[in-house]
Amino acid sequence: MRDSLLQFKVENLGPLVTGTLDLAELTVICGENNTGKTYLTYALYGVLKTLEEYLELPEFDILTLRQTGVLDIDLQKLVIPDLAQIVDRAG
Repeated sequence: MRDSLLQFKVENLGPLVTGTLDLAELTVICGENNTGKTYLTYALYGVLKTLEEYLELPEFDILTLRQTGVLDIDLQKLVIPDLAQIVDRAG
């Protein structure tokens, strides 16, 4: 069993300039007040909750994920061009 199930990278998210979060079966996020824990948690929840529902991943991405356990998704490239449509669907 791998220690990390998913790696989540962020840039310019609230007070977080850049960071990487390795998710496992249990992940604890801790730190001082106003350091971006809530921003990170909400962003992670939002991505995981809506990724499959609103984004159609090409079949080769699904195959890569199954084979390697890793899928690198640039949400800015994938979401920004269709942002208005995604927001309308999320309603």
